[in-house]
Amino acid sequence: MSDPTHSTGEGPEAVVVAVPDDAVDELVGNGLASEIPTLRGPVLDAVLTVGVDSAALVTLLQTPDTLRTFAAWVRQRATAHRDEIRISARREGRVVELQVRGDVPVDTVATFLSDALAPKPASDAEPAPGDA
Repeated sequence: MSDPTHSTGEGPEAVVVAVPDDAVDELVGNGLASEIPTLRGPVLDAVLTVGVDSAALVTLLQTPDTLRTFAAWVRQRATAHRDEIRISARREGRVVELQVRGDVPVDTVATFLSDALAPKPASDAEPAPGDA
């Protein structure tokens, strides 16, 4: 499986997000993401998946407020669609999910995204064979 993050050498690694097709123009237009042309298969390699109908890949732009702004976008989308949006995050062998409804505070979603994308703490690392 390919690495769902990549580094440009100019800062933190990019976050690849699978989103519904109809969300791409909105995210790009709001300056939150850039589109990654792809076929359906690589969508499964995304670090974050937003919704069950995610079929397009975008890269979140690296700005100080990106995660909070993206979290606000997720919450607004859930409210506008009067539905629940499930965010799944895969990173370093971990998988976590959050169900977002309009009543979930933006800070909660932003904290989830930040924690889900953070490197695994050294204390959580599995011991090497022969250790322990």
